[in-house]
Formats: sequence, C-alpha cells, structure tokens
Amino acid sequence: MRFSSINTKFALIAVLATVVSTLVGAEQLEPQYFLQHSNENEGGRKGSRYAIAELEELPHDSVRDYLDGFFTAARLRFLYGRRHNVINKFPYGAWQGLSYSECNTAPNALSWIKNGSAKKYCVQHEGTERCWFTFVPDSAKDTAKLPVVVDLHGMGGCATRPSMGWANLAEDNGFIVVWPQGLNKKLPQGPQMKPLANYKTCWNDGTNLTGCNKDRVDDVGFLEKVVQKVLSGNTNIDPNRVYFSGHSNGGVMAQRFVLETAEKNIVAGLVVIGANTYPRFKGWIGLSKEDEVKFNDAAYNPIPVFFVAGRYDGMSPYVYSDKRKALSGAEPALEGWAKVNKCKVNENGSADTVAGDGYNHHSIHRGCDNGAHVELLEVLEAGHHAITKGRGQFKLSPQNVIPSCPFRRAIFFYEPDCTLIDIDTTAKAWYFISKFERTNSSA
Repeated sequence: MRFSSINTKFALIAVLATVVSTLVGAEQLEPQYFLQHSNENEGGRKGSRYAIAELEELPHDSVRDYLDGFFTAARLRFLYGRRHNVINKFPYGAWQGLSYSECNTAPNALSWIKNGSAKKYCVQHEGTERCWFTFVPDSAKDTAKLPVVVDLHGMGGCATRPSMGWANLAEDNGFIVVWPQGLNKKLPQGPQMKPLANYKTCWNDGTNLTGCNKDRVDDVGFLEKVVQKVLSGNTNIDPNRVYFSGHSNGGVMAQRFVLETAEKNIVAGLVVIGANTYPRFKGWIGLSKEDEVKFNDAAYNPIPVFFVAGRYDGMSPYVYSDKRKALSGAEPALEGWAKVNKCKVNENGSADTVAGDGYNHHSIHRGCDNGAHVELLEVLEAGHHAITKGRGQFKLSPQNVIPSCPFRRAIFFYEPDCTLIDIDTTAKAWYFISKFERTNSSA
C-alpha cells in the first residue's frame, strides 16, 4: 500500500484520538452540545460559520461517543483514501450515497442494484440534456396503481447515490422511486460558501445559496417534465399518489416545486429532510428579485408535509440563524406550512408533541384543509443527515458515520452533521404521507 502524506496524517490522528478517548472520561471533559435556543433566535454549532451558540452540557456519561465518529472517519480515510470510491471494495458501493464526489451518470451507473431495475431517462430542457433514474423494485412489478416518490439529492449529491432510504422502503412496500440529477454549477462567491467549496451539483431552490440559483436554472420546469414522462411511461402508476422528497438543497427545491405547480396540483405529499423553510417566510419568498419563488395561494390545494430535522444541524439550523437567511428553522417551518394548510394549532398556540426514543414528534393536525396535517420529526442526536445507515444493497455505511464528509469542521468535537442515526426517519415519513392521495385534481 502506498502511504500518502494525507493518509499518514489521518493514521497518526486516529491513533492519538483512540488513546485520548480511552484515557479521558466524563469527569475530566465536560460534555457539550452546539445548539441552543437563545433570545436572539440564533443557533448553531461551536466553530460554525453559520451560527454561534454558547455551549451547554449534554446528558451523557462520556465524551467518547462524541469522538467516535471522527475516530472512525480517520481510520477509514487511512484505509481507503480521501475519495472513498469504495464501489470497487464493496458489492453495492457502501458510503457512495454520501461521498460527495463526482457523479457517475452513465446508463449503467446503478447496475449494482439487485432485486429490481434502475434505468436512466433523459429529456431536453433549456437546450440541455437533463436526466433521471427510475427504480422499480421487483416487489412493484406487475402491480396496478403504484405510488411514486421523486427524491431530490442535496447540493453536491448525485441521482446515482441513493442515500435517503427510499429504495429500501420501495422494496418493502412496492412503489417506484425517481432520482433526478441536478446540474453542475459554479458556486456563488461569499464567505458563507467557503465550507462548501467542493460542491457543484445543485437545484435552483430560490435560496441564493447555489450556482443553480445564480444561473437561474429552470428546475421546476425540468421536474415537471420528469413527472410527465414517468406517468406516461408507466401506466401502472397512480397519478394521485405522486410524492416529492428532498434532502437539504433538494428539500427546499421540493418545496419550491410544490408551490410553483400549485395550479396544476401534481404532488400528493411532501417530505423535507434537513431543509427548513415555508411558503410565506420572507427570508425565502422574495429573496431574489431576478428569480423569485412564486406561490399562488388561491390555487394551492393543501397537501401533507413531513419535516425531518436534526437538532444539531449546522447547514439548516433547527433554530433560525441569520447566516442562513432563506432557512427559517424547523419549528417555524412546521407552523408556516400549517398556516398555509389552514390548520389550527392547539390552545397554547403550539404543536402537539409526543416524545419518542431519540426524537420528538411534533404535529399540527386540527382543522387542516383536506386533512393535510403538518408533522415535524425532531431528531435529538442528529445533524444535517438525520437518516439511517441503510440496509441490504442500499447500506450507506458499516458504521453510523459518513467517512468522506464535507461538513466536518473541528477535529476533536462531536460532528453530528457527519453522523448517521439508528432511527429510520424516512420510514416514519412514508408511514405518514402514504395515507394521503391528491384531492380535487385539476389535471
């Protein structure tokens, strides 16, 4: 094996870190977390460029759990190198869903998928070839009236790296998943973009945080074509059960798509992961005069919305930060969509909350038009990737850590944005939205 200087560095760090974690206990180092509510409505992670918060104690017995993600990542970097192109090392490409490297969009890019077919399709849009992959699991073949989930990757992600857990659920429940591909675009300049220097693929979600925003890419028009082609090419799909989901940049894009196609009433339900905003939030609607997000309130037919938000998310903070102006914070997003859906909050003006094992489930469900509830799954020990490591052929990691993680900032701090979780948040989202169908269709 050839040892590069970077691999040697990570090997030394891994050894040192392991020794430190063994010797140091909770009584010697104060457990800390990086997000809290404050009077200024700001939150974030210590050392983050997006938000600053004071440190508070966490209810944990040891800091070793917090350091484990970094130690594991250092060891994996040493073993497999920085790029982690492990598709050649594992039968189904573990970790590739969150490696944030160049996208392989060849027609056979998903040939490693078994128990189903994943085919590439393309259309011309704005003079550019735009493509997507459609996954039909064996459990969905020869079945009438199939639901379909259109899943949008985050900035820097790829259609050929399915990472949000939808493929596993499609196998279990017999539905189709569509993974569209965002365009490669140069990022806007500015200090807030420095941590994202390697990101290229994106969606024009209206936040002014991506190169697709800067170039005014018509992603709404592209995604509308995707839905039309998928429906026309699969006669066994139920047009009243087309759901949209997205992570991060893709999550905001999914919301924009719902708003700007309100008159066409395309989407039956919406899942938003790590992308907290809402239709009337002034930081998002009207943010860009050149490419404003359009929303026709009168034409909107309320649909159910399910948010998944990590309590320690440094990219889309759970609590609003003015460093991420287009992102409202999770609970304001819940309440904002509930108001658009004409729901009524409970007597004390807040959502109903049920505490679970590692999460709080917030719900606003009274009096909503079409019964279109709005839900928020607050994952207590998660950051930007509030998702599981996956299973079977779609397993993302043998451990709950993203080894090649662009969000990792400080060496010896807990990095929740780079950690996967044990809770299957996408399964909870599917259980919720799958009960709903499109109503009062204008199509």
